[in-house]
Amino acid sequence: VVLGTLALVVMAVWLAKVESDRGADLDTARADGLASIRLTGEIQTTGFGYRTQETLGILNGERADAELRDALAPAPIEPDNILAARQGALNGPGLLLEATREADSPRERAAAAELLERWQRYVDVSARIQTASVNGDRSQAVELSVGPGNSAFNGFNTAVESVLLDNRDQFLRGVQSANDRLGFLSLVMLLLPILAVLTVLFGFQIRINDYR
Repeated sequence: VVLGTLALVVMAVWLAKVESDRGADLDTARADGLASIRLTGEIQTTGFGYRTQETLGILNGERADAELRDALAPAPIEPDNILAARQGALNGPGLLLEATREADSPRERAAAAELLERWQRYVDVSARIQTASVNGDRSQAVELSVGPGNSAFNGFNTAVESVLLDNRDQFLRGVQSANDRLGFLSLVMLLLPILAVLTVLFGFQIRINDYR
């Protein structure tokens, strides 16, 4: 009976430990992976939105609305900002700055700093495109847009895709880790109750034999 009780206690403790560790893995995947995927997706969507407005501005001879640009980073990104981003010490509004604060490892902070640097390169080219557009020099605006503009924006988007891929992998690793913890649980949940029943029956059989 004691052995059977111990088997059930072990099963209960094992089950509680697995559930606790599995919950921690899922929380980590949600916080470090899923939240970052959402933020990175928002960064990418906002960047494409601004790029679209810039293109429309060329057609209409107008400047693009700065709202989407400022939603990513409302101020120019200086070299000191890049250094601060790599150290996780860059404060201020904007999705890109939020990404630097959400980064929780040197690799992620370096990737977030790369986003800032590449976005500023594109913004610099974008300013030249819009100046040419407003001045009525549409041919120069188009030339800048399809040349340096495309190159700078593609560099930014490639960096975003790289961060998004890392975040997805991080999320999937967390989910897989939570799933792996269930690997032996079904076997334990089957064998330990059987062991408990057999040990109890064995103990009762000993007493029955004594009475006989």
